[in-house]
Amino acid sequence: MESNDVSTPTKVDLLVGADVLYTLDEVHPVIISGEVAIKGNRIVYSGPARAAEKWEAKERIPGGGRAVLPGFVNCHSHAASALFRSQSDDGLGG
Repeated sequence: MESNDVSTPTKVDLLVGADVLYTLDEVHPVIISGEVAIKGNRIVYSGPARAAEKWEAKERIPGGGRAVLPGFVNCHSHAASALFRSQSDDGLGG
């Protein structure tokens, strides 16, 4: 995570607002009115919302009723289904 000087905004690609921000931090697992700053393919900040002038974002997505889970990876996959596709009733010509 980057530190930020008050006089110089940190340049980021995307700033996502969150009415509720769920973190993996044991001390602060839920933050009301949070934000996530992303630069390239990395999360550079995840925490309480900071003053807008602290960020120079190419794109902003406001909180507006959103809950955000930064770093959450959806591992749901249907790869095994592809392996057995020919073994189904449809694949047996019946």
